[in-house]
Amino acid sequence: MVVQGHAWGTVLRQPTPEELECMVFLAIASGAKGILYYDFESLRSNPALWRKVGRINRLLTHLAPLLLSPTSEAKVGLASPDTPIVTLAKTKSEKTLLICVNTSRETVRLRLSLTGLAEHAKVTELLGTTWPRLSEDWLTATLTPLAVGLYQIVPTRGSESQP
Repeated sequence: MVVQGHAWGTVLRQPTPEELECMVFLAIASGAKGILYYDFESLRSNPALWRKVGRINRLLTHLAPLLLSPTSEAKVGLASPDTPIVTLAKTKSEKTLLICVNTSRETVRLRLSLTGLAEHAKVTELLGTTWPRLSEDWLTATLTPLAVGLYQIVPTRGSESQP
């Protein structure tokens, strides 16, 4: 997937760091296997955007084994189908990576059914930008406009569950 990283004269502006991150993870959640940034030079001329590209690329490199694994067979469903969130779950070696992308410019309350994943599991938010709550088979969190939630779900042993 080629992600816009440039301004186009006076017609189009450069994306904000949040918009760039949203575009990248929306592409991945929609099935992209690779990311290419269009107009590398103008990205480098914007320090905030350049830092975001570096952070995203380091994260993608770290997550590559999970991202390239098969899509999870677990049932992940939005409580409300009209919620402007795109999701993708990938599972490898009992670890599940759940990507949630808020595609709107409004704050959205995320409520996902994680049938088969959440019972006796621990959830960790990998970006440190949202604070999810796992209760029974439901994951809830608040996503700010264009925010990305990256959640790692790992089963716990025995009857322990996250508070």
